[in-house]
Amino acid sequence: MYYLSLSLRLLRFLYFRIFRIHSIMMRRKTTTILFLLIVGTFTCSLGFAATPESLSLPQIQEKLYQTSQKALKSVVGLRVNRMVIGSGVVVSEDGLVLTAGHVTGEAGLDVEFMFPDGRRVRGKTLGVCQSADAAMAQITETGKWSYSPMAKKETFAVNDWVFAFGHPLGLITNRPPPLRFGRIIQLQPDTVHTDCSIVVGDSGGPLFNLNGEVIGIHSRISGINDKPDLTFHVSINVFHDYYDRLRNGEVWEYDSNGRYDSQLNSQLENAVREILPMTVRVQSETLQSQGNQRRSSARQQREQRVLYRDHALGLIVSADGFIVTKASEIADRKNIQCVLNVAGREERVSASIVGTDRQNDLTLLKIEKKGLPAADLESAAKTSANIPIGTLIITPIPNPEQTKQSPTSQTPAHSAILGAVSISVRSIPSEILSLGVTLASNDSVKGARVLQILGRSPAAVAGVRQNDVVTHIDDKPLENYTEFMDTVHASEEGKTLNLTVQRGGKSFHVTVTIGSEKEYAERRNAMNQGGPLGISRVRDGFPKIIQHDSVLRPFDCGGPLVTLDGNIIGINIARAGRTETYAVPLEQVRQIVEKLRDTKK
Repeated sequence: MYYLSLSLRLLRFLYFRIFRIHSIMMRRKTTTILFLLIVGTFTCSLGFAATPESLSLPQIQEKLYQTSQKALKSVVGLRVNRMVIGSGVVVSEDGLVLTAGHVTGEAGLDVEFMFPDGRRVRGKTLGVCQSADAAMAQITETGKWSYSPMAKKETFAVNDWVFAFGHPLGLITNRPPPLRFGRIIQLQPDTVHTDCSIVVGDSGGPLFNLNGEVIGIHSRISGINDKPDLTFHVSINVFHDYYDRLRNGEVWEYDSNGRYDSQLNSQLENAVREILPMTVRVQSETLQSQGNQRRSSARQQREQRVLYRDHALGLIVSADGFIVTKASEIADRKNIQCVLNVAGREERVSASIVGTDRQNDLTLLKIEKKGLPAADLESAAKTSANIPIGTLIITPIPNPEQTKQSPTSQTPAHSAILGAVSISVRSIPSEILSLGVTLASNDSVKGARVLQILGRSPAAVAGVRQNDVVTHIDDKPLENYTEFMDTVHASEEGKTLNLTVQRGGKSFHVTVTIGSEKEYAERRNAMNQGGPLGISRVRDGFPKIIQHDSVLRPFDCGGPLVTLDGNIIGINIARAGRTETYAVPLEQVRQIVEKLRDTKK
């Protein structure tokens, strides 16, 4: 529409210029004829035709007839390493194939391509841009292959009619790739949103315009209940932008580290320079057999190798080797090790558990080491009170390149993670998912106060309501909510408990049956997962926390949370969801450490 408007303005300009030039020399009739001739020539030269949104349904159908049959010949199924099945499209005569990044995964893998006529040919995967879900592959057998051209950049628009091919639910014998028809709903720089229906197996398949040009590659579906047919496609713009990198076999996640650049990293590292030597990685030691399982046990034992796995960070709180960390991540672990940063090199030291504060999920460890750099909790606690919302905070990560749990880790290696305080101080209720209730964790009442109830949960079915106080279980009085939690957690699924409940000054009894914790966990957390980084196993029931938005991995918890001026304000205790991480305030940490040290004495 923009080009049409521009063209009309140009024609109007030409008309008045011609009229002015010829008004003296010629009659108006001659001028008008000349203008009409120019309009006709100009219109033809611009190739004016019906725009996609102005096409009638019979015209759209005719276009589909003309282009879909040819486009179908270029659609292929992919079997990568004899396992992963997806779709793709050939875009060059020499067999270059476009597909989705999650179909191929990496470069250099064997691929079998299946054409609609039944031919099967071999090839290799090429590059992958993981963040855009774009990938290329190449047919390696000689031949000239049917292909569909890539559309030029920015040559499609919202409301354009489109069609899609792919292999829904995988390759099915004697079924060619079915056509799906739709319209462009929205455009983003790297994605095209349509209402073409796709499903598992279609991934990597092509999205075409009505001229038979590839404008996108199927990536994922919406997952939104009221928009079940919303589909996301990798824009062909991505393949143009990264053509050389993809064709050369490069695999990468991001073009940049997002908020992190060299200048910011330098500022963050300076802020935590004194804190990093006090921050340790807490690991456990395991043995992995390298030998054949049929060999003798003695030989297998000789061929075992020691592996260390990160579970949490920790903060050194005394020069003689006391370290505070997250309790639940190392509970029941054998051979706990603390990795120290001594004069720029790593030193691994065995640790023992001194004591644990279950309510705050903190454990105090002891290593046999003297003269360590340590946090002065008493002095630091005085400066860490009343942290306002919006305070920028930093989580130091010692030797970050060593803490990736796998080669496919989604987190770039940074020695300091930046975030901001979201809520100054709040309590986090305790969830008992096997009953479907959330309990107050900072209540002074005797018993356990119910804050929330999941619909159709065992507690809801039994008649428990919000603000009820459970005072007894099986006639045994409860001092606080932790006793209630301990009793329920110790009960197996299907067991019945008799609860005494107070409501509005009256007491009564209800019988509740322990349900499936897994079922209610899935319902409770369906919309609040931490993405590929995951969430902490223990992430509720804290009496007092600072909430911030730093994106941490669960095993980055247990270490210090630091302000821009280098003051420790808390210990990161849980990655609770996609938008929230919790830290125990430092004054609370100080009191817990003192209490646990006293128990050792």
